[in-house]
Amino acid sequence: MAELNWDAPWCVGEIATVQDCFHRVSVLATGDQGWDHLQGHGECHQQVLRVSRDVSFYRTQSLVDIPTAAVEDLLRPESGNGLLSGHFDGFRAVKQIAPGDLMVSRELTANPTAQPQAPTATCHVRYVMRRECPSGQVAFVVAPCDETGECLWEERSFGTARFVSLSAVDGGERTLVTEIIRLYCVPEPAIKLHVGTLNLPALLLAQQPPRDPGFTSVPSQYMVVCIRRCGRGPPLLPLTAELNTWECAERSGFSLPRYLVRFAGVMGLDLQAWDALDGRQLAPFQAAVRVDQWATSWPQLETGFRAQCRAYRSVNRISAAPTLVEGVEPRFVKAPAPAASEHLLRGLEVRHTFIDAQRPSPPARRCSSLPPA
Repeated sequence: MAELNWDAPWCVGEIATVQDCFHRVSVLATGDQGWDHLQGHGECHQQVLRVSRDVSFYRTQSLVDIPTAAVEDLLRPESGNGLLSGHFDGFRAVKQIAPGDLMVSRELTANPTAQPQAPTATCHVRYVMRRECPSGQVAFVVAPCDETGECLWEERSFGTARFVSLSAVDGGERTLVTEIIRLYCVPEPAIKLHVGTLNLPALLLAQQPPRDPGFTSVPSQYMVVCIRRCGRGPPLLPLTAELNTWECAERSGFSLPRYLVRFAGVMGLDLQAWDALDGRQLAPFQAAVRVDQWATSWPQLETGFRAQCRAYRSVNRISAAPTLVEGVEPRFVKAPAPAASEHLLRGLEVRHTFIDAQRPSPPARRCSSLPPA
């Protein structure tokens, strides 16, 4: 994957992965060292951090009188428009990568007024959230991406990447909303023109109608299922819907979400299961599922899994067999350090809990000597 070049135009430089984006949020959303205050009023402040001659980060922070849990429900990808409003109007979800992680798309026509028959192109945006980024905070990334959703860019003609962080204040009764974008080749006077235009989360929250008392939060629509007691290797998979022929699931790289989807598919059930929840990777023996979908599928799936238990005991000649437990606490895999963090945050140095901006030095002045041959 190409390395992000700070001095390249937005449409050329790419963000390596989603995890690299969250690494950027965790570094830039907290602390004030290196940030220059532009202006602010009341509980809304705008700041800029210049990291090189051409690259700056612009940050807005607003304190809103809305509980943090309600803000999370409002801004998470499954809630509707959320952070798509304004910058990515008209984009609709085409793929749910995991709970709290969507890819949205829209067909755009190049200059339809001048060319009525102009060809259309499909534009994609990755919209993902992550908890504990950094600790105690919730982060959101909305960025243009390719058709796979894996390669993200700073900007395309239809929108600019945005990074948002939520921090609980007063025990979660109020929320500090932080939004960050990267500016390329924007002079200092022009940066001030952005003041008041980027704090979209606070503007959205101020316009929200009162919430229905019967509202069900999006996180409660998902739960985690766990497999246990696999004493003699992984569980078995049915080869036919009659449940009379079995094979052992893969030993190397076993994944419970993949196992459940394959098991349900053989039985003619449409079940979705994911290996991640709100931006964090689950342990291989856990899977995230929709509560309503699991409730519909489980009666028939339970019959098949009991048959699997009988076959497992028979094949391995033991009394114990794998069991599925629903509604368990998630166990997350520790994410590796971002491989692209060095070039994503070039010009920044993290010292303990502070950020030092390595400001560009002015070019050296030449004396009246002749240039070298």
